[in-house]
Amino acid sequence: MADGESLALELSALAKRVYSKKKIEKLIQEVAVTYDGLTKASDKLGGAGVYGGAIYQGNEAGQGSQNEYEALRTPDRQEVLQWNVQPKVFTHTIMISGLAMSMLEGNEESFANSFTLQMDQGLKDAAKELNAQTFRTGDGKLGTCAVVSGSATVTLKSGVATHFRPGMLLDFYNSTTLEVTGAVVKSVDYGTGTYGTVTLASAITATADDAIYRTGVNSNAPTDGKEIAGFPRITDDGSTFSAYEGVTRLNGTWAWKGLELDASSANLSDDFLQRMYMTMFSYSGKKPNTMVSNTTQLRKYMALTLPQVRYEEGSKRDTSFPEKRIWNGMEWIVDLDCGFGDIYMYDKSYIYKFENRPLSFDSSNGNIIKWNPGYDAFIAFAKTYSNIGTDVPRAMIRGKSLAYTF
Repeated sequence: MADGESLALELSALAKRVYSKKKIEKLIQEVAVTYDGLTKASDKLGGAGVYGGAIYQGNEAGQGSQNEYEALRTPDRQEVLQWNVQPKVFTHTIMISGLAMSMLEGNEESFANSFTLQMDQGLKDAAKELNAQTFRTGDGKLGTCAVVSGSATVTLKSGVATHFRPGMLLDFYNSTTLEVTGAVVKSVDYGTGTYGTVTLASAITATADDAIYRTGVNSNAPTDGKEIAGFPRITDDGSTFSAYEGVTRLNGTWAWKGLELDASSANLSDDFLQRMYMTMFSYSGKKPNTMVSNTTQLRKYMALTLPQVRYEEGSKRDTSFPEKRIWNGMEWIVDLDCGFGDIYMYDKSYIYKFENRPLSFDSSNGNIIKWNPGYDAFIAFAKTYSNIGTDVPRAMIRGKSLAYTF
């Protein structure tokens, strides 16, 4: 057996000892705040390889109060519709060069520390991306840009700046035409402009309103995209995406349309939060028990409500917020991947993580670490087959277009 294969076996044995299910879950919890907290669906995959169920509508014509000898109402048919959620494939590949391993030879402690550091960070990066996808629509679009003329600075016109990270490779599409591919992110500035700016390693030229994707994500993508169908897909009313989970929303099933409240650039207020709460309850009969926003909306809410606090002689209160944030009895999650001008409320028991395989390292050939034949390197990759969905879309509501400053 070659030296590379022997070392791969040794690394795999180490990885299997270190990366238990509990260890992986702990790493994910550190960075994937919202994604990790979703309810895992208990339903099993059906014969078509998807999760799903039935929804019913119709037959309202067959009921009503009547006179004693009046004829029975003519019934309508009960329409049965099938919704389904197909798990998406997500992978994160880690490469460890032979040189890096050789430099640590003879020092077992440093060897183990360096190896686990790279593996830990790889899992965190993967979990971070899954969490970011929780706040995207599934089509893979990270945002759009203003015109770029031979510059390395990309000004975002939409999207969430925190979804861009140094080292990320980007594609720029003008409609269906690929204008730029493989652009490397050097740095990200969250507070510049309305949506932030991205600095690339090299200058590019791109058209205004070009759609930005991770490299390869928009290539040969299915109709619903390659990514997880996140919260904005759940709350869409059909105006952006005509169907959700295989059921038509536009001019289709009324109860399948999502819920959104447009703040029209107004500040977040207690009244707006109450409107969100009452709207969701009115349309679905479900009461939200969880809410999530970025730091921007929490800070805005604190600035508006702090002056209303009654101060007593001898007491003092600063502007800090307790670690566990509560509004109207529900947990307020602060997630850096949530849109800056968004806030979501939902009943956690109806928003599911359809997870056929949780995020973990692949060991399909018995080894976590694989020697890469033809290269002086080893690879490992984390993967998950999962998606986000619900059988009650109106168990979530999105407040959007709220004013903010980063």
